[in-house]
Amino acid sequence: MWREILSRSAWLSAGSLVGRVAPYAVLILLGRRLDAAAFASLSIAFVWASVAASLATAALGTVTTQRLAADAGPARRALALRALRHGTAWAGVLAAAVAAIGAPTASRAFGHHLDPAAFWPALAHGLAWSLTLLIAAMLNGLHAVRHSALLVGVGGLGQAMGMGLGFVAGPGLEAALWGLVLGSTASLALGLALLRHALPPPAQRPGHAGTTPRASLDVLWSTLANAAVTPVAFAAAALVTRHGAPPSDLAQFQALEQIHQLLLYVPGLVGQALLPLLAAHDRGAQAQRALRPWVYRSAAAGLLVAALMGWRPEWLLQLIGNPALTDAWATRWMLCSAGMALALSLLNNELLARRLYAPAALLSLLWAAMFLGLGCWLGGVAGMQAGRLIASLLLFAAVCALTSRLPRPT
Repeated sequence: MWREILSRSAWLSAGSLVGRVAPYAVLILLGRRLDAAAFASLSIAFVWASVAASLATAALGTVTTQRLAADAGPARRALALRALRHGTAWAGVLAAAVAAIGAPTASRAFGHHLDPAAFWPALAHGLAWSLTLLIAAMLNGLHAVRHSALLVGVGGLGQAMGMGLGFVAGPGLEAALWGLVLGSTASLALGLALLRHALPPPAQRPGHAGTTPRASLDVLWSTLANAAVTPVAFAAAALVTRHGAPPSDLAQFQALEQIHQLLLYVPGLVGQALLPLLAAHDRGAQAQRALRPWVYRSAAAGLLVAALMGWRPEWLLQLIGNPALTDAWATRWMLCSAGMALALSLLNNELLARRLYAPAALLSLLWAAMFLGLGCWLGGVAGMQAGRLIASLLLFAAVCALTSRLPRPT
């Protein structure tokens, strides 16, 4: 199983690396050609649309991945097509709501930093890219991991080429953004073609079509979990700046967050690779018995490596070179929290593979509340990082207790 996880992780890493680096490389190049106001609008529109796209269908993608991997029969086709219809409807409703109220809100939030010309192409890009990410998750669930990685990588290249060609065709912000839309739309078309190739053929007779379990409640629970975790870093940053804290505290917290997100990259990819494999052994004890020792080993190894790196954190701070990084204890707690990431990712995907979406969502809410509550009580940047570490350790213990009973073999 671990050899397959490594193979899947390698493919997902390659696709994600290309898909992320290519658009940002073009953004950097365009920053040398556009004026400051246009580049700020382009960056805000790109990041906002990409985050909104990932949130729009992330929960549906997670649930669909698990269901497609667990069901090896012809019902997968109906399940995938229904998920695509639901994703299209939800993304369309969300886009319509944003179109109705989003432009004034965005203008109030960013003021003169966001050119109104950037709003509509950013919305169109977010709609197309959200469906592309949903299809990539579905391909992962269908065990077509190479096609999933290809879609994400080519999608990023399409966005980069679209922005570049748009700028060349009509120098300026609006042309570059509509080029981005063209690249995202092309990646969506590629995703539909790859999904059609990966799906099983239609059932010959209705009686053999199988059943497609309703997943609406699971999607709602998964959405709740995403909604609990995604804004935590923003809320923590707001708490750090309370009571007139100096700007250096916020700068230090954000610098640590950048390192933390970078360290979470590999555990996230391992989790994406693991979920379809666990789901394929739905309610089977063999995969769970093979996984559990690695959960404890990864937790121990992660904390050990974090402790060794944090013993003398000065070298790490000097290596990164960000002048905002000055607090050694905050760095230590951040490294320890990141060291728990792989173990928590393994346990979280075990919950999802067992379809325990409600406990996973409630535990995510509990983790967020403990993180923010303890961080606020301890105070400061170091206190906030320590609060996250304590919350992660308690979450680890809770999920281990919840999943300690192995499922019955079927």
